Amino acid sequence: MHVLTSLVDQCSSLGMPVMAEMLVKREAGAHPSAEDIAFAARIGAELGASLIKTPYVPPAEEYRVVTETCYVPVVVLGGARADNDRSVLTGVDDALRAGAAGLAMGRNVWQHTDPGGMTRALVALVHGRATVDEAFKEIQT
Repeated sequence: MHVLTSLVDQCSSLGMPVMAEMLVKREAGAHPSAEDIAFAARIGAELGASLIKTPYVPPAEEYRVVTETCYVPVVVLGGARADNDRSVLTGVDDALRAGAAGLAMGRNVWQHTDPGGMTRALVALVHGRATVDEAFKEIQT
């Protein structure tokens, strides 16, 4: 916590926003609950983060507790490289429907066989409010 508050103080003096990646530690194979993620996100906001980056855990109806109880924008992290493009897009769509402000994705873009297409698909979901089927058409598989 001290590292985050120190960073927030330094960035604040420069007028720079801080995105805090708030993760919940669990035993191997166990997934955190939406309530656990909401608690971690709220801590990040309370410590001064301008934006929270955290994992999405389905279903969207339960994840909504994260976005509704955190008073700064929540973006969803990309996580491990997925084998199925449609599942990535569906997860993003679900997170957006649950109130996520956007996403911060790495591996599922730059390790993709068509990074440009995956980027276009994600932009279509986040900014164009496309359906998963419409976004999927942007990817050349």
